[in-house]
Amino acid sequence: MRLLTKAKHLAVYFLLPMLVNAQDTTDQQQSDPKMILVESLKNWVFDNEGIEPDNTVVYAGDRRFRVPVCQSNYNFEYAFGTSNTVSIKCQSTGWTSTVRIEKQITSQIFVYDRHISKGSLISSQDLRQVQIVDSLLANSTTNQSDISDFLGKYVRIDVNEGQHVDPRHFDEEFTVYKLNRDLTQGSVLEEAFLIPVSKPISEVTYNERIDLDQLVGAVIKYDLSVDDFLTKSTIGNISTVLIIDKVIEKDQQIDSTNTSILELYDQAPPDSINDYTMVDRASARRRLIPGNILKFSDIVSTPHVQLNTNITLHYKSSILELTTEVLALENGFIGDIIRVKNSESGEELNATVTGVSTVEISR
Repeated sequence: MRLLTKAKHLAVYFLLPMLVNAQDTTDQQQSDPKMILVESLKNWVFDNEGIEPDNTVVYAGDRRFRVPVCQSNYNFEYAFGTSNTVSIKCQSTGWTSTVRIEKQITSQIFVYDRHISKGSLISSQDLRQVQIVDSLLANSTTNQSDISDFLGKYVRIDVNEGQHVDPRHFDEEFTVYKLNRDLTQGSVLEEAFLIPVSKPISEVTYNERIDLDQLVGAVIKYDLSVDDFLTKSTIGNISTVLIIDKVIEKDQQIDSTNTSILELYDQAPPDSINDYTMVDRASARRRLIPGNILKFSDIVSTPHVQLNTNITLHYKSSILELTTEVLALENGFIGDIIRVKNSESGEELNATVTGVSTVEISR
């Protein structure tokens, strides 16, 4: 019994000072002006931004940062246009200072689950999600919560296991198209003939960069097989041109006896002739060789009315119609208004060209 009593006395002897010291520490923290300031500032951040006090770090540990006793509340506001420096003012004493803070949040990010080589396609097995404490000061580059932001993309660099997934690691994609059947020259493309294929844009040539609306309705320039990729050089639009069939000598008339209409599965040259109405009364400017496309630069058109030739004038009015011969003072094609001269009276008139060597005046 005496041993038990002695043990109790020893316990009281050793534990009482420890309890007293713990109480003294708590009282000191509660009365320390710096600690009161720090707790007040953390609560102010929570009230304004909803960040838990435990997630706000106040950099007030420097011994040179002395905080006097403040008998009133503190006023806080962000300083210098930032959200990481706070201006402090004690209402009762007028004491002011500034202090830097760091706000931390919990983020869900994705990391790579293994080493992945450049050019590989990302699948769900390549990534895992982890939780980190992220500083708002650190400008974290990865705070993605949707794995679909990364799936099906190609990495443009080698990445390592555990490395944060960053959108800048990926190559943009472009959709190219290949055929699901054989097609012959002149076939018109339909959407049902096409298979879309996604490729990294860095691997897509300029010639392959064709949108779907450019493909549908286009014409195949030459025979293609199933699985052939479509490019700008494989498609076109049907154009008609006049092709030279026989040698045409200089000044020789151009017509259907020495030319024919040809369909091109490509864009025709800018100055090509595509209709016989364009060569009406036209002759060759130079010797023309068979197989070439006929161009406006190859021909000279003979006016329907030629300068200094006698032509027929038809005069029409509500009370009179007559026909007479006049002299053409200008060249003119059908529809042109030219000057003509009455050979007998010498009078000059304006008349409209209506055909070969014929003009008309209507009143």
